[in-house]
Amino acid sequence: MKKFVNASRWFLGIVVSLVLLIVVSVGLVLIPISLNLSSSDKLLEWINDSGIYTSATDIVFEELSKEAAQSQDLADLPLPEDALKKVIGDALTPSFLEESTNSMVRGVYLWLNGETAVPQFEISLTEREGQITLALNQALKEKLNGLKECPTKYMPSSGSDFNPFEAECLPQGIDIESEITKITGEFLTQADFISKAQISGDSLPISQDILINGPIAFKWFKLVPFIICGLVVLLAGMIALLIPGTRSDFAVISFPLGIVGLIGVVMYIEKSLLSRQLKMTLPLDSMAESSIQINNVIERLLNSVTNDVFQVMLVISLSLIGVASTMILTQVLLNRRNSS
Repeated sequence: MKKFVNASRWFLGIVVSLVLLIVVSVGLVLIPISLNLSSSDKLLEWINDSGIYTSATDIVFEELSKEAAQSQDLADLPLPEDALKKVIGDALTPSFLEESTNSMVRGVYLWLNGETAVPQFEISLTEREGQITLALNQALKEKLNGLKECPTKYMPSSGSDFNPFEAECLPQGIDIESEITKITGEFLTQADFISKAQISGDSLPISQDILINGPIAFKWFKLVPFIICGLVVLLAGMIALLIPGTRSDFAVISFPLGIVGLIGVVMYIEKSLLSRQLKMTLPLDSMAESSIQINNVIERLLNSVTNDVFQVMLVISLSLIGVASTMILTQVLLNRRNSS
């Protein structure tokens, strides 16, 4: 009967040890993610490292072009695409984009932390209309001042069809300031997509269930390190109680810890390979709609995320190996003392 009880305890101890192996393995992945995403600072650092602010001119121009194409042809605007791109680039400065991103991310985290009912932020290009007008005026002045005056025989009867970005000379008698005011007004009237390019937390298509349950899920997400550590201690205690005697307790407990620790170190060493595999599994082409700029931003973002996650993973792995080694050494010393 005693042998049967001991065998049963050994069996249950091994089962619990396997559960401990699974829990520690899950924790090796979830804890680094939880620690990195518990506050908005790390996410903002990743976004900054991705280079999105300096690459945003091309990306924003593409998105605005799509927006404009729904209501009108960009070719109808009173300036060519390269000039429009320059105007948008001068208006949407990296500092403005960074400020907008910070506002959005921090607004979302306020909601996730239960401080607001919905994400609190508002980003609108309407606020940049003054900067867009100023940039457009500057571009027009540079173009018009760079044109030589047309000979008399080339002077048009009317300046109504005059396009400074296509003209090779400046018609005689034309009022540059009036022309700048007219073209700027036409642009702002036709480019009404600028005022529509806005986003706010209140307008996001988030269901009521997500608004309510999101902060609850995030609260548990932040508690992941504590939950995993608590489960590890609980399972280790169960193993110590189940394994008969004291000659193998620490050895059985240290086995899953050491195995997961070694796996984590190997993963860190091969992180470049794992990162490449991750990128291959993500549909970057469809996400970026064949945009090289967006692809580059996503790739740099993934590099920042994986580097930070693997750094924490390495610390956890080395800690697990250290704990496992200490437990094995302690078990050896205890066995020697009991033998003597």
